[in-house]
Amino acid sequence: MLNTIISKSASASASASVPSTGSGRVRLIIEDDDCEEEKETLSSFLSKYKSREYLPSSEFSTLLTHGFPSCIPLHKYSPTHQIIKVTIDDLTKAQLTNWEYNRPPDDIRCEDLARYYYHTSKETADTMLCINFNNIKQSFDVIDGIHRLTALKKLAIANAIGSDPEFAGDISKLLNSYVLLNIRLTAPDEVLIEWFKTLNKSIPVPELYIRDRNAERRRIVEMVANDWQVKYKAHFSSVANPNKPNTNRDMFIQLLDHLCEKFKIFEENKYKLEEKLQKLNVYLLDQIEKNNVKKITKAIRDKCIKNLCGLFVLTNEQIADEI
Repeated sequence: MLNTIISKSASASASASVPSTGSGRVRLIIEDDDCEEEKETLSSFLSKYKSREYLPSSEFSTLLTHGFPSCIPLHKYSPTHQIIKVTIDDLTKAQLTNWEYNRPPDDIRCEDLARYYYHTSKETADTMLCINFNNIKQSFDVIDGIHRLTALKKLAIANAIGSDPEFAGDISKLLNSYVLLNIRLTAPDEVLIEWFKTLNKSIPVPELYIRDRNAERRRIVEMVANDWQVKYKAHFSSVANPNKPNTNRDMFIQLLDHLCEKFKIFEENKYKLEEKLQKLNVYLLDQIEKNNVKKITKAIRDKCIKNLCGLFVLTNEQIADEI
């Protein structure tokens, strides 16, 4: 912001801050106070609507400009549905996430696609991705095209940091080329699922996969519960309210459900659940061996050490708090 300082006073204070030209005229001084208005970012723009379920359709164009600086609108289906084009460079740097009903991207397939773009396509990626902006999560979700996006990201990162000699050549033409985005604004799940099915009409119905997050989480919980019940059989009881250092299957499943929700555990990060349980288990065993755990008997201590299981000296609530 520019401040204009003009003084016609002959007072001492004025003469000290507003120099005279010596001819009776007052010199005009323009000072830059370095208070230039801070440029709005995507995060600061979205923060205004964080408490809302939907972003106003009137802000769609602003959202696209912030999310994809190279964005060029091509076609408008409705106030909340457009076709735009963006550079691959912008695409690989944008805040994009995989739609919750999609499978995680297959690494091998993505690597093959990255090689195709680098060795065969070279200067362009002739493709279109389908995306929805989710204001609750404040993210752009990739409905269709997650493998192509992941491949382009892998290629761009490997080229930038020099981590793979295979992708060491100049890819500036590819990064500066444009791809199409078919993008919707805060569309409900039922619309997105129908859109996904329409996009994949050529795929046989038995092969068409829409991710069921609840079923996925149930499988993870059952798998971990089974593993622990086998590994630490002596610590699983059939009674409704087992004593330390024991639990029962129902109680353990309740704990796992809570931890899955707390840490957003799904197929792509399911290893974290076992990792967190074992980290606390190992820590508690160490404390038990050092007699640092209060209110446990020698029999409890000996059982835990013998079976390498210290987790269940704590209640479910205590475990959840400690993890």
